[in-house]
Amino acid sequence: GDFESYDDRILSSYMGPLIHDPNIEVTFTLGVRYRTLNLNCERFPTNITAYRRAMAYGFDKYRANQEAIGGIGMPLDSYIPIVSETWEVESEVGGEFYDMNIAAGNASLEAAGFIDLDGDGWREYDANGDGDFIDPGDYDDNHADMSIEMNPSLAYDPAIIACTVAQDGLTAMGMHSTIVEMDFGTIIDNMVIGDYYVSCWTEGVAVLNTAKLLYDNFRTGAVWNPDYYKFSNA
Repeated sequence: GDFESYDDRILSSYMGPLIHDPNIEVTFTLGVRYRTLNLNCERFPTNITAYRRAMAYGFDKYRANQEAIGGIGMPLDSYIPIVSETWEVESEVGGEFYDMNIAAGNASLEAAGFIDLDGDGWREYDANGDGDFIDPGDYDDNHADMSIEMNPSLAYDPAIIACTVAQDGLTAMGMHSTIVEMDFGTIIDNMVIGDYYVSCWTEGVAVLNTAKLLYDNFRTGAVWNPDYYKFSNA
């Protein structure tokens, strides 16, 4: 009469009936899985730090947690989770800082030259700050490069919902975006060659419990391929 499931997912929409069934016991433990929005750091406009920062400000993390996975996620400010046995910083931080902040996002965009110059509610890109968008390097809001495409896994509602929340934040800040579902394998292929703006998928980390391991995995490429993020610096 027992069922055991290994390395499989149960959609959060099924959890209510399971929890309330008197013949089924459901237990919860904290895991290490992250739904990530990976931004291409080589492709305009996601290559601009202020744009990426604005997108983070405009992303309603509480809403995404509730609507995408039924509220079972834990907000963290450290990539190394509180379930770590060796080191974690959450207890020292004294809280988490996930509130959506459209005002901060707007300020970040404007400082980088994303300004609504024609008063239509959508931002242009004024690269040299001269107050128009007709010079080389400038873009009006209808330019194809000013609308990023977000790619969640095909027909996978949690990822689609997460992208929708991100899109709503961008819209509130006057930035265009679209959502195009893709087969997961295609998403990975596009990340490798850099043919993407934003990809959304769930990343599982089996062991991540020291700051050194975080560095080794995500900065030096010892385990995780940093080319996926198209980010590098000196």
